[in-house]
Amino acid sequence: MNDTGKRFSLYTKQKGKEFEVLQLQAERLVLPDDILGLLDAWQQSAESLPSELETIRYAITRHLGFARHAYQHGDESTLRLYILRAQMNFENAKHDIWVLGVQKQFGKDAEHRRQQVKQNDEPRWQLWRDEAEKIKAEAVVKLSKTDMARRIKKRLALSESVDTIRKRI
Repeated sequence: MNDTGKRFSLYTKQKGKEFEVLQLQAERLVLPDDILGLLDAWQQSAESLPSELETIRYAITRHLGFARHAYQHGDESTLRLYILRAQMNFENAKHDIWVLGVQKQFGKDAEHRRQQVKQNDEPRWQLWRDEAEKIKAEAVVKLSKTDMARRIKKRLALSESVDTIRKRI
């Protein structure tokens, strides 16, 4: 068997083990008396997910459809499996909704903060750059950015670190 065949064999074994674990978890799942009510409620919840989570919405809806089919045919094992899969997707969606909220909140704040920094600090940084040009004109040898930053810090009596100055010149 070649290397690709071995990797494929290992992959399929791993997926098989993962499926066995999933089935064991599904068998331990406690189901409510009103399974159709649960499936309907989850369907409504899935449909109300944000549009950014279209893929998860589709997966949940699909799992719920399979669960409904298994219920109608009396296949409790498959029913449990698909309810578990839908539940896991809802947990993922909950986390993804949180991430979306953080991105929206800090995305706006980050842009606002960038604008503030630019307005407040750009004039100061330009002063550092102007001083760097003066030092370059006076220097006999070419200075490194770190040496240049040290001289700027000393000349302008700055409290900022040499590293901060070096990054802005």
